[in-house]
Amino acid sequence: MFLFLADLLARALRIRWYLAGLGQRISLAEAFRINAWGDAAAGLTPMRFGGELAKFAGLVRARVTAPVAIATLSLEAAITYPLVALFGGWLAIRFAPDWWREARPAIEQALSSRWPAVIAGGLVLLAGGLAAWWWQRGRFERREPAQARTVWIEFICVFMVVPAQHLCFFNDTASSEIYTQCKVRTGIGVSQ
Repeated sequence: MFLFLADLLARALRIRWYLAGLGQRISLAEAFRINAWGDAAAGLTPMRFGGELAKFAGLVRARVTAPVAIATLSLEAAITYPLVALFGGWLAIRFAPDWWREARPAIEQALSSRWPAVIAGGLVLLAGGLAAWWWQRGRFERREPAQARTVWIEFICVFMVVPAQHLCFFNDTASSEIYTQCKVRTGIGVSQ
């Protein structure tokens, strides 16, 4: 329990420092609350996707402007994930040989009869990913720079702000204004 609270406190201090570097301030209690809600949402959503959304909503609710909130979360991810990858790499080098010796027979047995389905599934996923990339590439190449910026604003609105409204993260006037702007830009009409 102590380590969990120490981790939340350290991340609350870190997010405050990032915000201070970007010219905005929040209280330590607010930063602690934002990280706690982020952890809770990450634990309840697949691939921990909801954690960043909850943190974004919490930052906006704390009167941090949306661009600064996105920059803060991007900076946090840019610093955190390489460190996680390095530590994970060390763990793999340290413990993977023993794990592989024990897991290999079970994996080989499971794949021995199903390898055609595994390869077919991988090819389908690869083809679908390439098709989506090709389609999106054509959409972005035909746009002017101002239109491309609008696409990113729409992306942020649709995948971050609008779902947060459904989860009742936005209840105050400033947050409602951001939500209204997103509705105007995306054409999504969701009742409040």
